[in-house]
Amino acid sequence: MKTLSLVLLLLSLAPAASTQIVFEVRADTDIAGGGLGVRSATGDVDGDGDVDVITTTQLLRNTGDGSFAPPVDLGWAFSDDLALGLFDGDNHLDIARSDPSGAWVHLGDGNGGFDAGTLVQAKGLNPFRTIVVADVTGDGEQDLVTASGEVIAGQMEVSLLIGAGDGSFAPPALIQGPAGNLYPMEVVVGDLDDDGSPDLLLLANTLFESSLLVFQGQGGGVPVSVDFIGLGPDRALDMRLSDVTGDGDLDLLIGGLFGFATFAGEAGLDLGPAKVWDTRPMNDGISLGDVDGDGFDDIAFTNLSTWEKVVLTGAADGSFTEVWTMTGFGSSYDGETIDFDGDGRLDLGFGAISGSGSKLYTVLRNHTYLPGEPWLDVGLGLASDEDEIVPGKPVLWADGTLGAGDEITITMARNKAPPNQAWLILGATDLFAPFKGGVLVPSADVVIGPFTAPWTIPIEVVGTVPAGLPPGVPFWLQAWYSPSIFSELTEFAASNAVCATTP
Repeated sequence: MKTLSLVLLLLSLAPAASTQIVFEVRADTDIAGGGLGVRSATGDVDGDGDVDVITTTQLLRNTGDGSFAPPVDLGWAFSDDLALGLFDGDNHLDIARSDPSGAWVHLGDGNGGFDAGTLVQAKGLNPFRTIVVADVTGDGEQDLVTASGEVIAGQMEVSLLIGAGDGSFAPPALIQGPAGNLYPMEVVVGDLDDDGSPDLLLLANTLFESSLLVFQGQGGGVPVSVDFIGLGPDRALDMRLSDVTGDGDLDLLIGGLFGFATFAGEAGLDLGPAKVWDTRPMNDGISLGDVDGDGFDDIAFTNLSTWEKVVLTGAADGSFTEVWTMTGFGSSYDGETIDFDGDGRLDLGFGAISGSGSKLYTVLRNHTYLPGEPWLDVGLGLASDEDEIVPGKPVLWADGTLGAGDEITITMARNKAPPNQAWLILGATDLFAPFKGGVLVPSADVVIGPFTAPWTIPIEVVGTVPAGLPPGVPFWLQAWYSPSIFSELTEFAASNAVCATTP
């Protein structure tokens, strides 16, 4: 056994990057279902070209703009985990899921419907915590990996069900277990040693520490255990594989109570030393995808301490830098980066539980500015510490150009906060930028408002660019919120700021 420390190799956090990235205010869909969490999987299950969502018991059909039709009950028991795949060769997405009785496969009809399902593995010592769809044997057909265990008793078991390609699966073959004290957190599959056979990594925890179990693919059949790596006392909760360093080897991205870290993939099945890029504790999962459009994978996660959504942007050297945060979220599950609205930008979607206990599926639409657009997001949002305002940064985004006569739409929104007063503030010179020094500048060039700001409904301000503006004039925009009148502004929350320059 070898131990890789996640503590001693902590990196100094780099200064904020200048990546243009904006997410709109959250859009929630109420969903039903029992259980503790909100598991979900995404894919076009009805064949209309839009990404739909399967939750623990329901189908959310995407209407084409990233919003969803009323949930459709699928008629099955609450799912502890689920994953979409192609199991029977008809090119319609199918679903594998686990519930208290065992692991099930439901074949899809391509119109959003699924059959009654086949129980492919009955529950063993414990219910299945994880079900993963992947081609583990390397034969081109998708297989299933199931993992069960219990936090106190452990009794971990991990099994492989080899897919035949016709919707059926071979009887489960044991990969690992039963193993006392350990319970599984996550399974990922990828060719780590570049031999053409997929390998398997298993993240397993006790109450006090985490371990990484490495299994080498055999070119078919059950992967063989080759290494057991202790990760130390700061427990890990989720992991992904991605070549973030661009050297052709898969790297391990891992998150947990210690924050977020990467292990660089090396020759064979070896991993390099850990590099910790963020020390905030992670709740549940890593969302992986290129959200800023620069060609490198970025990650998003929820901060367990503050229920803050965090985005770290990836770079060519495998480093990660925080570029965006939004507060006001509860516990989240199964986060993914998906283009829900078809605009070519990856949005964030995840299951969530609100502060009142409601089960939700939440989408944050990506409004990152594309190359050639005049707008630049410069961050600098401020959360309020006033009890009357739920702590959370408002958000602001802008559309349109700054040519004479062009229409500009500025949208500002609060994220799950009580109604209050809002102002749109504009600074036309660097001296009077509204966010200068993090303190409101009383002599800002233009103040529009106050508006009565509802809970989550965005406020739109539409205007026309006047003629005669000289080229090269910068404009800064920011929204400010307060429960008091403007002249007595003492406590406040400020959105991110955006800047544009006249052509």
